[in-house]
Amino acid sequence: MYRRKKDWRKNTKTYSVAKNRGLLDECTKHMKVLWEKKWSKDKCLENALNYETKKDWRENSCGAYSAAKRNKWIDECCQHMK
Repeated sequence: MYRRKKDWRKNTKTYSVAKNRGLLDECTKHMKVLWEKKWSKDKCLENALNYETKKDWRENSCGAYSAAKRNKWIDECCQHMK
């Protein structure tokens, strides 16, 4: 049993089936919600320091990456990256 949607989505095709049938809410109500965290510019900058590339950041901290991209902080957050 998966505890996070991210893990379920990455490791099995049943996520897509549940999504297409409108069952995601029911199937994931026990799972941890990853996107509730509010990402400020400072939090995004701090989080980005944990990664060496944009790809690693996007794949491992998609909430922070998405917030930075959405708010146009991405270039500043990624200055230290390769």
